[in-house]
Amino acid sequence: MEYLPVIGKIVIGSVALVVYARVGGRSQVNPMAGTEVVSGMVVGAMISGSLFNNDVPVWAVGGVILLWTVLFILMRKYKTKSLSGEKLVDGHSVCLVADGCLQPHNFDRLNLTLTDFETMIHQSGVHAISELREVWQETNGKLTISKNDDQMLSVLLVERGRIHEEGLSRIGKDREWLKAELGNKGISLQDVFCAEYHNAELRVYTQSGCVQ
Repeated sequence: MEYLPVIGKIVIGSVALVVYARVGGRSQVNPMAGTEVVSGMVVGAMISGSLFNNDVPVWAVGGVILLWTVLFILMRKYKTKSLSGEKLVDGHSVCLVADGCLQPHNFDRLNLTLTDFETMIHQSGVHAISELREVWQETNGKLTISKNDDQMLSVLLVERGRIHEEGLSRIGKDREWLKAELGNKGISLQDVFCAEYHNAELRVYTQSGCVQ
């Protein structure tokens, strides 16, 4: 009988994990941001920490995970609706190499040593810093790497009608240029689902998913 509470917690924990993964989306399997990594670790810790703790009732396991899941959903909604909210929760990508030049101040911001940086690029198949043209550390800690012989990386400029100022800064453009380009295509900002800049060309996907 003493194992029944443990079995109950395992069953409830397993169901809660499935629900949490389904609600969180596939990014929970392959986290795209640091908050998603931490959130998954917290849920796992809640379940494992309660299994053999007799002071934690079975119903409390499901209740705590349910509360955490609701808070997580609200946070995801906030990120989806607001670019400033997304930056507040997840932070933003940081440039480590631009036009082949290292950015020492950004290494300092991230407390990233050159030894760790070299290890990361070596694991990505890059043999030397001199091969790099552009490197960004994404919000999940991984590196997006462009080598000297690669095509330029695309830059997201608009997401669901909201302008990415950081993206415009990366390509040396401003809002007026973007609005003029959209005007030339006969598209209003509110109708844009996604707009990216690649190879000196602005490609726009409308809310219907069509490319302009």
